[in-house]
Amino acid sequence: MQPTPVCRPRNPLDLPEIRSQIALFLDRKNCLACMRVSRDWFHDFAPAVWHTVDFAKEATAFGKVTPGILDKYGGFIATALNLTTMGHVQSLQHSKPGIALYTGSKLRHLSASFSQVFLHDEADAAAPCLLIHFPLLESWHLNSLTQPTNRRIDLGHLNFSSGCPLLKTLSFQSEEAEVMSTMLLGSFDRLTSCTLPAKSLIMSTTLGLISHLDSLVTITITGEINEAAQMQWVLLIFKLCRNLQVLSFESLVCDIESVENCWWGCPDLRELRVRFKGLDTPPDIEGCLKQKLRTVWLGTKDYYLPPSSD
Repeated sequence: MQPTPVCRPRNPLDLPEIRSQIALFLDRKNCLACMRVSRDWFHDFAPAVWHTVDFAKEATAFGKVTPGILDKYGGFIATALNLTTMGHVQSLQHSKPGIALYTGSKLRHLSASFSQVFLHDEADAAAPCLLIHFPLLESWHLNSLTQPTNRRIDLGHLNFSSGCPLLKTLSFQSEEAEVMSTMLLGSFDRLTSCTLPAKSLIMSTTLGLISHLDSLVTITITGEINEAAQMQWVLLIFKLCRNLQVLSFESLVCDIESVENCWWGCPDLRELRVRFKGLDTPPDIEGCLKQKLRTVWLGTKDYYLPPSSD
């Protein structure tokens, strides 16, 4: 009887699943080296090389990418950062003649102004919005809400969700409250997360947020508070956004009594990042920490105190 041959254990790197996971922890230089090992390795490490494009660091290098290479590997791009010129936007577009819509992109996170997503073809004022090329887009950071220079966009008839059904996270950097509120009211479906500057939190933008009351989970308000009147809009959000879990407004100083007397309609709120009257100076906060007081009881549950920013 011949002995049964013993199978030698495989090298873990022979498994494509292992290689794909390792690629997530390597820098681009090492991923490029691994791509040269074999054809199989090439396919496992290529997505990591193309995953993120930061135009603040790689604009020159990315500008040298030929249309053929972009056609072949552009679908791996999931995040585009720091798009500041129309050239950056145009470099992400599919360039094959005769193809009006390219939906093969895996781009999920985009940082681009409102005008940039429309002013991407100066020769054609009626060119469609750039976002229709990114059907898997999940988040959009808008650093400006100004209109494109070659045409006027009717904000009342925009629906970005029709081309980007997964787009549920918005981050506004601009303080143009009127444009922001119009977009929140009609341009997106069932947002789950929204970030906006404190100076833009007025009645119209609050109504825009409340229009997503069934879906909003996270609201982040950045910058310094401008008027005490903004507290009433925060309390209105508490009352109506029933699925809210995170509210971050670290410059807001709350009166405990007014918050306790407010009817809370968000029972699942788990993170409230505000300051409370009497606990808004470093000595007071440090005193609470030394006494191991890390939560505030508001009559329903505990809420964590934010750390001092000083």
